Amino acid sequence: MPAGQSGAQAANTQEPVLRTFARGWLTKAPQFGRLSDGVAVCRLLVAGEAAGPASKPPRVSLYVKGAEAERCARLLVGSLIEGVGVIGPERDRADRQEILVDEGKRVILRARPAATA
Repeated sequence: MPAGQSGAQAANTQEPVLRTFARGWLTKAPQFGRLSDGVAVCRLLVAGEAAGPASKPPRVSLYVKGAEAERCARLLVGSLIEGVGVIGPERDRADRQEILVDEGKRVILRARPAATA
C-alpha cells in the first residue's frame, strides 16, 4: 500500500506519540482546580471491568483542560464516560496511568448513575 493511502509519513516529519481511548465508570468525585495562569483543569478517576473475580479493575486518570474541565467537574460518581487523548509520561509518584484528553475534544457522558429511592 502506498504511503499516502496508509497515512504513513516519513519518520523525520512526525513526533512519536501514544494515543488511547478510555471508557469506564467514574469512581471518585472529579477534582477541579486552576493552573497559575487561570486555566481550568479537572482530574477524573475512571475504572473499567475487572478481568475476573480475583483481579482489580484497570484504573486511569483522565486530565481535562479549559471549558471542558469546568463541565466535567459537575459529573457524578458512577457516570459512564469516555475520552480520547495522549498517554501521559510515566511518573514514579503516579499510582495509575494518566491520559491527557485532547483539547477541543469533549469527554462523552454515556450513562448516568441510577437514581436511588
